[in-house]
Amino acid sequence: MATTWFELLALAEQIRVGEENLRSAERTERIVNVRYQNGAASRTELLRQQTEVLNQRAGLVPVQLQYRQIQSALAVLVGESPLGFEVESSHGTLLAMELPEVDAGLPSDLITRRLDLAPEEARLQAADANVEQARTAFLPTVSLGLNAGLSNNNLLSLNNPVEAAGWTLSLAQSLFDGGRLDARRAISESQQLELLEQYRSAILTALQETGDALDRVQTSQQREALQTTVSESAARTLELTNYVTGKAVTNC
Repeated sequence: MATTWFELLALAEQIRVGEENLRSAERTERIVNVRYQNGAASRTELLRQQTEVLNQRAGLVPVQLQYRQIQSALAVLVGESPLGFEVESSHGTLLAMELPEVDAGLPSDLITRRLDLAPEEARLQAADANVEQARTAFLPTVSLGLNAGLSNNNLLSLNNPVEAAGWTLSLAQSLFDGGRLDARRAISESQQLELLEQYRSAILTALQETGDALDRVQTSQQREALQTTVSESAARTLELTNYVTGKAVTNC
């Protein structure tokens, strides 16, 4: 639901920018048309600008269609009928949202809040394993954050298949009810190892995805800063162009 919501906000922003570009192209077309009528612009210039206006209009159509489709998908997710369902503009825009900061130094055990780890821990608990001890054993002592990231050395140590076999077997013997299960309740050694390896694999995936996500956040922030500079420069260029073109039309 959250992913669909953010996708909808992103499409709404694309539509807003597209409509703004269309208005700018239409304004330029009117200016070029006046210049053409006064002999200051060629027929080719006018046709080129008219084509630009048509291209801008055509580019909006698929984005608007995608917006309506995502809006219908969101309606289904919240249990509403897609027919007549609309998201109010008062709910905010993508650019107006305040994103939470990811502070450097977040403990890596926050990864255990991930929903994909819950079933793995539930299986361990159902087999009378000590989940807290499993977390301590498998989670590396690293910090997560935009400035800290993940330690490759810790990840490599978790992935070492040579060291893992004997160590995991020893860990299984201590995790599963401290080795005190009687014969009627005891699960096989291979089942214990399988449960631990599944949990270990899930944590490795969580660490990888978390590290990748933090890297994407940092990269996106850098890209946003650059795009903001480009946008400000383009706005100044457009303002200057409109001023010069307006003076030219006045002189025609």
